[in-house]
Amino acid sequence: MTDRMAESLLASPEIASRDGEAVPWIISVDRVMNLSSDVVPHRELWVFMGRLRGLLNQSDLAGRNITFVLSPEQAAALNQRNSDPTNQRATPTHALAATFHSLTLDDRSARSDTYVCVFNLIELTTDRVLWEDRYEVKRTVMRDEWD
Repeated sequence: MTDRMAESLLASPEIASRDGEAVPWIISVDRVMNLSSDVVPHRELWVFMGRLRGLLNQSDLAGRNITFVLSPEQAAALNQRNSDPTNQRATPTHALAATFHSLTLDDRSARSDTYVCVFNLIELTTDRVLWEDRYEVKRTVMRDEWD
C-alpha cells in the first residue's frame, strides 16, 4: 500500500514539476484517523504513515525543496524530553494525512469487508487538497448453507 502511495504522490503534477528552485515546502505528517468499524490501536495506524514518509525521504524530495517535520504532537513530546530552549520548530506549509474506512456487507451466504485507506496532501494556507489517492482491499468469506 505505502509503495503505491509513494509512487502516486511522486508522480503527481504538484511534486513532479518541482525543482530545487521552487518555494520550500515543509510537510508535517499530520494525522491518521480510523473511521473503520475495526478497533485498531492508534500506534499501529501510524506504521503506515511512517513507512510512507520513509519511502518519500528515500526519493529525491530534497532536490525538489521538500522536507518533512514531525507532527505537532510528536514535536511537543520530543521538545519535552530534550528541553532545548533554542530548538525552533519549522512551520509546516503542508500536511500529509491518512484516513481508514471500512464497509461490511453481511447476508446469509457471505460476508464481505472492504477497507479503504485514503491519503492526501493538503496545502495549509488554503486547505486545498493538492493530491489524494487511495488503497482498497476487499475480503469475502463464503458461508455454508444448511437446510
